[in-house]
Amino acid sequence: MFIFVLQAFFTNTAHASGITRPLSVRQFGMGYIALSGQPDPLLLFASPVSIAAIDGWSAGSFYSRLFNLKDLSLTAFAGGKRFGRWVVGVGGSHFGFELFREQNLTLAAAYRLSAQFQWGVSLRYHRLSIKNYGGSGTISADAGWTYSITPNARLSGTLQNFNRAKIGAGDDALPQSFRMGFQFSPVDGVMAAAEVFK
Repeated sequence: MFIFVLQAFFTNTAHASGITRPLSVRQFGMGYIALSGQPDPLLLFASPVSIAAIDGWSAGSFYSRLFNLKDLSLTAFAGGKRFGRWVVGVGGSHFGFELFREQNLTLAAAYRLSAQFQWGVSLRYHRLSIKNYGGSGTISADAGWTYSITPNARLSGTLQNFNRAKIGAGDDALPQSFRMGFQFSPVDGVMAAAEVFK
């Protein structure tokens, strides 16, 4: 109930073109928190360091119809696999219909520098198509990190579109965002988390 109350009063589900939409059920259930340190490959769209928690391999998919309209369908898939200290992830998403489409393809990598510190980077290809107006694409870059202050507490951050990628002939860059999160787990199975998004 507490998460629901915070979500109802402090979040907004309308997203402009180019903004990463939440694509993980875990992210929805935690009030849109993306830096929870949980092994969910769909979180790689929000932060490349999120895949650092994956052991072995993991995959997931997501589908929704916003306002129950087929024209506003949102589909995504993602997967990740650990190779020693590295985790490599790939994901894709599609939003819209024949008149308006947004498509993304993301390649991410995260590295465990030590038991306390991990970092990750990703490249995302954005494609926007509008019927009778054509389409255009661009590549943006994201970076993230996480630091374990204690075995039960961690601090994380991520910066999306740090290269200020632009799509089409316009002068405006795709949206940039910054996240900073804190997680605390006093006992197994219980976690408190807070996140700031700008």
